[in-house]
Amino acid sequence: MHSLLRRQLRQHRIDFESLPVAVKGLLEVVDKAYQQFDDDRAMLERAFELSSEELIQVNEELSNHREQLERLVNMRTRELTKANSRLIGEVAERKRLEERLANLSECLINLTENHAENTGRLVNLCGTSLDASHAFYNHVAGDHVDHICSWSADGEPAGCFHHVDHGFCLSFINDLSAGVCVNTIRRPAREEFSDEIADRFDPCVGIPVSLGSGKRIGALCVVNRDYQVVSEADKRFLRLLASALGSEEEREWTANALRESEEKFRSISMSAQDAIVMANRGGNISYWNPAAEGIIGYDREEILGRSIRICIPSPAFDQAFASLFTDDRGVRDHERPKSGIIEVEAKRKDGGAVAIELSLSAVAFDNERHAIVIFRDVSKRKNAVQELRNAAAAAEAASRAKSQFLANMSHEIRTP
Repeated sequence: MHSLLRRQLRQHRIDFESLPVAVKGLLEVVDKAYQQFDDDRAMLERAFELSSEELIQVNEELSNHREQLERLVNMRTRELTKANSRLIGEVAERKRLEERLANLSECLINLTENHAENTGRLVNLCGTSLDASHAFYNHVAGDHVDHICSWSADGEPAGCFHHVDHGFCLSFINDLSAGVCVNTIRRPAREEFSDEIADRFDPCVGIPVSLGSGKRIGALCVVNRDYQVVSEADKRFLRLLASALGSEEEREWTANALRESEEKFRSISMSAQDAIVMANRGGNISYWNPAAEGIIGYDREEILGRSIRICIPSPAFDQAFASLFTDDRGVRDHERPKSGIIEVEAKRKDGGAVAIELSLSAVAFDNERHAIVIFRDVSKRKNAVQELRNAAAAAEAASRAKSQFLANMSHEIRTP
């Protein structure tokens, strides 16, 4: 009998054996119900125990998964933060680069014919764009260094770099493999500043400046006292500035060479005994030297811009002149056939005629082809030749008369 049912019977002092059969049967049914209840409760408790273990296990798994997700999220967050910081830096760097390029473009557009002013602008742009304390440009020839120009953020005179150790400039100018160099440069202490009792060594970034031929002629240097790291963008911009300085030096060298060449040509042509005339495709005169003035009679001011055919109205000259401007693109000037010596008659300013001997050749000037006409007055020579011919004819006639006279005399002597 179930313990609970037995306790109830004792509590009410009921003797199970003395009960009627029907009541016993009822109590047996109740006993079975108690037993069934206990079995069901035990089954439920077991089920709850199993469910709790599974929930604990699932909860542990969820906790582990949550920790893994948190670690992953933290890692991704750090990566995104770094990427965002890097992107912000790149955007800022790109913005600075665009601003630098815009300033460089404006500087190049505003360059003038003044070489010193142009180099000064480029050095100033170098200093301001790279947030430097000083920037300077030196020429280097062998072991000799010449200071060209400099810039200072605080208005400090450039003289503080006149006594710097030029070995820094020479070290990478003479090194064929050198690019952008980073080093320190000595800046002597100045007596007017009592707190400067010793030389300073400031960080310096330098790059060689080269001509188009590759010849290195100088060094562009930037000095910074904050020891800031020189980025790759700074190095690239420094290379652009060095290239611009090299182009400016090339332009100045070419301009000087052109001026020297023009001066030589002017000196030669002004002192030449032969007339030298330059005319364009249409025949309009653009150069007229003193010898041409003496032969033809026109002053330089009154003949420039007028047609050369006013002076040389000759079909033979027109044909030779036109042959210089035939459509033969791809043929260089020195490969173009030049005319031979032509003798024609020129017309002087006073209307008189003068015999000249001329030659023509073509040159390219200001992206346009021009004709160079060189001629000389051969009137005296032709007159002298004619006089020689006349004298020779007279001498020949006299020789024939003499021979005839002697023949006649000989005949008279032989026949009495």
